Amino acid sequence: MSFSHVTGPTVLANGRPIDGKKSLLFDANLYLSTQGEAAVAALRYFNEENRSFDAPAVYEIRASVSKMPEKGIQLSNGEKLEDTEYDVIGDITWLHPVNAEDAKQRPYVDAIGTAENINREDSTFDVTAPQWTQLLRRQEPLPIRAVIPDRARYKVQGDKMKKPIPNPNATVHISGFMTRVLPREGDVEERADRFYVAVDDVTFLGRGSSNNQLPEAATQVRTQKGKRKCVWNYDANKPSGDTGTTDHGPEENPPPTKKPKQDESNVASSSHGTRNSARK
Repeated sequence: MSFSHVTGPTVLANGRPIDGKKSLLFDANLYLSTQGEAAVAALRYFNEENRSFDAPAVYEIRASVSKMPEKGIQLSNGEKLEDTEYDVIGDITWLHPVNAEDAKQRPYVDAIGTAENINREDSTFDVTAPQWTQLLRRQEPLPIRAVIPDRARYKVQGDKMKKPIPNPNATVHISGFMTRVLPREGDVEERADRFYVAVDDVTFLGRGSSNNQLPEAATQVRTQKGKRKCVWNYDANKPSGDTGTTDHGPEENPPPTKKPKQDESNVASSSHGTRNSARK
């Protein structure tokens, strides 16, 4: 058993029909850090109630997600989604609009997968959580670098900590806020390698039968020189100046649009590098 879900305020923009008039694809920005870093997602929503969607706006959503595959995905309407443009792909299971005075709210992640690459000294471990999505019509993983922060509830004596660090190959359910994207090391396009989650809770579900050691996640700085589709200026709390299109309801059929990437940075752990700012 495995899954990966995110919940929280998300900016949705550029809604366009795919696979019929009721299935809409959005460019989505999920805020990650105090310096405006965002994960960029391609999210499908089945618009059963024929909602109208205005130009970039904040919605509370829950979505099943996985990392965008390396080769991207070709849609039936002819649009090609690339991993240079999107970090994440997935399906929105529910949403509602919110009047957010400040859109700087991180997405909350729930995931089940096998723990790998345990580092007890840093209180980190990797979880790769395969998730089936309608857009891909198959399972793809959401690779997570989980970190358990120092918290008072883990103190046992003085400053000593006893944290719920899993053993290798343990099946775990983790939940916590996504705080940044780790890019592939040496990749000039800075495509996503792994997603950093500050863990609030760990539940131990059993032990896996394999021993798949994964490579260490990249820790390089993400400079944002690529072409990710940032549609929201988190510092100004309004649509990005580069966003010149309006979202469409199910009765319209605009051509797919490509948006440049915006601003991103920073991290939840001082032991790792950061992913910084402005893609043009």
